[in-house]
Amino acid sequence: MNLFATNADVWQISQPIRDIVVSQLRSNATVPVRFSYTITRNPPSEDDAEDITAVVTGENTFEITSDFQQIRQELIDVLNETSDSQSMT
Repeated sequence: MNLFATNADVWQISQPIRDIVVSQLRSNATVPVRFSYTITRNPPSEDDAEDITAVVTGENTFEITSDFQQIRQELIDVLNETSDSQSMT
């Protein structure tokens, strides 16, 4: 899984909610995380009438259990903006 931590559009979250999520990630509780996305591909050429814009949307929910300590810490770092990497694996 790759997450780009520096993309402000991805991490639109208020500080009170951010604090709650970080607290849950620091605990041993299972934390559900929902990822939703929209990917748009513009046509390669506006001259070709058969080219149309392609849009793909989706949503996935993952359960982050206490077994995933590294992922939990990396998400905490991303949410606290202390991550020194642009992606996590």
